[in-house]
Amino acid sequence: MGDFAENLNILTDVMGFNADLSRKALKEGGGSVEGAVTWIEEHPNALASASAEATAPLKKTSPDSENVPEQANGAEAPKSIKCDECGKLFSDMTYVELHSHKTGHSAFSESTEEKAPLTPEEKARQMALLEQKLAEKKAARLRQEAEAEKLREINRIKQGKETAEAKRRHQEMEAKRIADELRRQKMEEAEAKRRVLAQIEEDKRRRQAATQQDQSTTPAQTSPPRAEKVPAAPAPAVHKYDTTRIQIRLDDGTVLQHTFNASEELAAVRLFIQTKRPELLEKEFVLLSTFPRRTYENEDWMKPLSVLGLVPSASLILRQKPTAM
Repeated sequence: MGDFAENLNILTDVMGFNADLSRKALKEGGGSVEGAVTWIEEHPNALASASAEATAPLKKTSPDSENVPEQANGAEAPKSIKCDECGKLFSDMTYVELHSHKTGHSAFSESTEEKAPLTPEEKARQMALLEQKLAEKKAARLRQEAEAEKLREINRIKQGKETAEAKRRHQEMEAKRIADELRRQKMEEAEAKRRVLAQIEEDKRRRQAATQQDQSTTPAQTSPPRAEKVPAAPAPAVHKYDTTRIQIRLDDGTVLQHTFNASEELAAVRLFIQTKRPELLEKEFVLLSTFPRRTYENEDWMKPLSVLGLVPSASLILRQKPTAM
């Protein structure tokens, strides 16, 4: 209420606007002098409509009195309302209500005294105060806007940092996941290789046991008569290879290739296949060659590749043995 009264006083006493128009302009302009002046400029015909609203006749508002008799014929008409407690004059009830709200005064009466208009010097001082007040309000608004923009910038920076931190955490988690996956694959490959080697050793042990059993059950045979030695023809020169390139075609058509030492056993080829295809660890299979046509089975696993004629290169075909029903 205090700001409204001050602004209404500025519009009427300092700027010279009609009281009704000033009240309406303050109401439409949000209660500020700037808003009221802007509204008046945008509504040049507002003065007529504002003046058309009739004001209530002036009456005494003291709480101790109820009704004031109408002025007798010929009596001077009241020109203002006076506060009986402080003696201040008011031009209409709006100022009376604002004064009562601000000071707590409640005793008012009609007065024939006319509220003196402001002198040019007083108007100049009021205008200077108005300009100062408007400048202060503008400065306060600009400070608020600057603080709001600063806060928005801080929030943008904070949000950017949070986004960058979230991205960094995601990248770290992804790198850890990839590293864990690589470790798991290496462990699986190492386990597959260990199982293949263990299976080869078990096959070797079984073959050795079977060979010893055959030797113990076979009766000794008499040596055949010695044949006279015949001079042997000189053996043809044989080229010695250190490595051999083996190609293996699997059941599904996949082709595996690898270079082995010629002195390695055929079991090394088997280990290579099972390392690349772990699903064959639990399967029995043989290797075939088309030229010369031959099948390589359990008794051949421990023979060197050079002895089996698989140098300097060879193409083998993998065939799985049917599982026993």
